[in-house]
Amino acid sequence: MFHACINLKCLFTDVNYIQILMHKLKEIIFLFFLFCNSHVTNSIFQSGKEYVYSYNALSSSGVLLPSGASSSWGFNGKLKIQAEQDIATMQLESLKMTIWNGKIQEQGKNQDIPEDVTDLLKPFQIIYRNGLIENFTTEAISPWSVNIKRSIAGILQLDLSNLEKETAFHSTEKNHYGQCNIEYVVNPEQKNEWLIRKFFDPRTCIGHPHYTWSNVPNMLCPNGDQNPILKSSERLYKTKVNGSLNEILFVNASGGIYIQPFQNFGEAHFHFTRQIFKLISVKETVDKISIKDLYFKVLQHELPEVDLTQGRGIFDKNTVFTSIGTLLDRLSLRLENPGLDIETNNLHNTTITVLLYYLGMLDVIDLRNAYTKISGTSYKEETVRNMFLEALPQVGTKEAALFILELIQDKKVSDMSAIQLLTQLPFHIRKPDIQLLINLQTFLNLPEKVSVEVQNTAILTYGTLIYKTCLLYCPYEMLDDYVRLYLDKFTENREYEKKMIWLEGLANIQLGRVVEFLEPIASGNNAESRHFRVLAAWASLSTAPLRPDVIYRVYYPILINRTEHLEMRVAALTLLIVSSPTPSRLISLYWYMQSESSQHLYNYFYTILKSIQRTTHPCYIHIGTIAAQFTRVLRPTTNPYLITGNYLFDYQDTYRKFGAMIHGIVIANPLTNIPEVLYVTINTYGNGINMNHVSLYIKAEGLLHSLSTHLDGPTQVKDILKQFKLDQKQNGPVHLEVIARIQEKTVLCLHLNETNIIKGFKCEFINDHF
Repeated sequence: MFHACINLKCLFTDVNYIQILMHKLKEIIFLFFLFCNSHVTNSIFQSGKEYVYSYNALSSSGVLLPSGASSSWGFNGKLKIQAEQDIATMQLESLKMTIWNGKIQEQGKNQDIPEDVTDLLKPFQIIYRNGLIENFTTEAISPWSVNIKRSIAGILQLDLSNLEKETAFHSTEKNHYGQCNIEYVVNPEQKNEWLIRKFFDPRTCIGHPHYTWSNVPNMLCPNGDQNPILKSSERLYKTKVNGSLNEILFVNASGGIYIQPFQNFGEAHFHFTRQIFKLISVKETVDKISIKDLYFKVLQHELPEVDLTQGRGIFDKNTVFTSIGTLLDRLSLRLENPGLDIETNNLHNTTITVLLYYLGMLDVIDLRNAYTKISGTSYKEETVRNMFLEALPQVGTKEAALFILELIQDKKVSDMSAIQLLTQLPFHIRKPDIQLLINLQTFLNLPEKVSVEVQNTAILTYGTLIYKTCLLYCPYEMLDDYVRLYLDKFTENREYEKKMIWLEGLANIQLGRVVEFLEPIASGNNAESRHFRVLAAWASLSTAPLRPDVIYRVYYPILINRTEHLEMRVAALTLLIVSSPTPSRLISLYWYMQSESSQHLYNYFYTILKSIQRTTHPCYIHIGTIAAQFTRVLRPTTNPYLITGNYLFDYQDTYRKFGAMIHGIVIANPLTNIPEVLYVTINTYGNGINMNHVSLYIKAEGLLHSLSTHLDGPTQVKDILKQFKLDQKQNGPVHLEVIARIQEKTVLCLHLNETNIIKGFKCEFINDHF
C-alpha cells in the first residue's frame, strides 16, 4: 500500500510537471505569434484600408543656358491603394494630361488623356516585406505603361526595419533603377510625424538599365576632363508613425540628368522628372479594385528599341513617307538657295535628325519603295536621291544596313555612291549583333558585276563590322574563324593590292588573335615583302599600349638591326615609345640612339621628343613631360636639312578643354633625302571623345623617275632630279600606296606600280589629243 501511494504521488507529480510545461509552451507560442504578427504588421499601409493620393507627374527635357526652353509631358489625377495584409493593390484614376513646348517658366493646360493610353488606368499589385518591395505584378503589359508603374512602385517603399534604429543609414533597395545603395536621413518633425530623405546616384545601381551609343569612340588615354553628365535622384517623405504602422502622408520624388559639356562652358541641357503624392483620404475598403490577370514584372526599367514610344506612337506609313519627302525637299532647297535661315525657331536646325528618325521606322521593303519614288532623272530628283543616300548609312538600323547591301549587290547606285555608303556604314550601326553580321557576310563575296574598288571597300567595311560586333559580344570561335579567313585570303592572294586589302581588313578586326597574326608578318618570319611588313607594323599602332610585352619582344630587335629598311626601323621605334611611354623606355632608347649611325633615324627620335615636349594632347601630355627632361641634353643632328622626322602640332582651349592635333610622319630616302613616306593624322577631340580622327598614309618610291620619263613640260622632272645628283640606277621599281583611315579603321586602299601609272598617262594623253 505504501509503495502504491508513493507511485500514485509520483504519478500526480509528473502530471503537474507536464501541465506546467504545457502552460509555459503556450506562453512561448503566444509570444512567438505575437512577435510574428508585430513583424508582419510593420508596414506603410494598414490592412483593410483604402488610401487615396493626389498624383502629379512631370517629365521635362530642355536647355537651361544660354537660354531656357523645355519640352514637357505630364499627367495628374488620383492614385487609389487598397491594402490587404502585405499586399497593396494600386490603380490610377481621373487622369488629365499636360503637354508643353516653349519657355521653361510656362506650362500647358490640362486635357483629357487619349484612348490609346488607357493602359495607365489598369491596376497593379505590390507585395511588401518590412516596407520594401518583394514582388511586382501588373495587369497591363505594354512596356511604356509598365515603366510608369515601376517608377511609382519604386518610390512607395521605405526600409522600416532600420527607420526606428538609426537617424542616418544606408539601405539596399530594388527599384526601377536596379539594386541601389540608398542614403537615408530621418528627422522627427511634429508628434508622431517623420521627415525622411532618400538620396542615390542611379548610375551606381546594380543592373541600372541604360544604353550608350556613339558613332565616334572615346579616347583610350586618361584625361582630366570633367564628366559632363550629372545624375541624381532624391525622395522626400512625410510619414505618420502609429506603432508598427508608418503611413505615407506626402512624397516628392525628383530625378535629374544634367549635361554641361566642355568643362561647364557648353550649353546646359537637362532632363528632369518629378512625381508628387499627397494623401487625401483613408477609409475602410468597400469596393475592391477589380483585377483580371496579373503578370509578374521585374522592377528594372525596360529600355525602348527603335520606337522610343514603345508602341504608343504608331505612325501611319503614308504619313512617314510624306514626312520623309518633305524633309528631303527642304534639304534640297537649302542646297539650291544657300544663305541664312531667318525663320528658324530653335538654336540648331533639326532637319537631318528628324529625317534619320523617320527613316529608322522603315523596313527593307519600305526603304526600297522610298528609293524607287525618288529615282528620277531631273536635277532636283538627283539632288534628293543623293541626300537620301547620304543619310541612309547614318540611320543605323539593321534594315538600313541590309538595304545598303541590296543596293550594292544589284548595282542600283554608282560606284562612288556605293563606296560612300560602305565607308560610313560600320560607324553608325546602333546595335550590332551576330545575326546582322552573318546577314552582311555577302560583302566578302560580292558578284563579279560589282567593280573591284567597291569589292575592296566592302572587305574593309566588313572587318570594321566584325570589330564593332565582337567588341560587344560574339563567340570566340566565330571571331577566330573571321580572323583566320582574312589571314588565309591574305596568304592565298598573289595580287599585291588584294593582299594589301585583306591585310588592312585584318587590322580593322583588331580583336582576338589579330595581333598574334600580325607579329610574324612584321618580323619577317613568313617571307612577306618589306612593304607588307611595314603595313603590319603600322597596323599594330592602335593596340600597342595593350600589348607592351609583345611589342618589346618583336620590335626592339628590328630597331637595332641596322640592315633593316629605314621605314621598318621608324615604325619599330614609334611602337616602342607608344607601347610603353615611360622614363625607363625613353632612357633606354636615348642611350641606344647615342651610337646610332643612321642620321635619319636619329633625327626621327630627336623630332619626336622636341614635338611632344610641350604638347597639350591628353594622350601625349604624360610622355611630353618626360620628353622635356631629355631635350635639354639631346644633341640635334649634324645635318639640319634632313626631312625624316615626327612632327606634332596641337592646340587645346584653356577653359573648354577641346583641341585639335596635326601629326605628321615623314620618311625620306636615306640616300637622296627625298621624302618617300608621308603619314598624316588630323584629330579633334573634346569631352574625352575623338570627334574626328582621320589619317592618310602615302608611300611613293621611284615615282619621280617614272614621272620624269613620261611627263614633259617647261620644267622637266628629270632636270629637278639632276640637282639632287641622283643616279637613276640606284632607285628601285615604282611603288605607290595610298591608305585612308577614319577612327583608326582603314576605309580606302590603293596600290599603283609603274605599269598602272604608264597606262594612266597614256589614257590622259589620248583624252587630251583626241
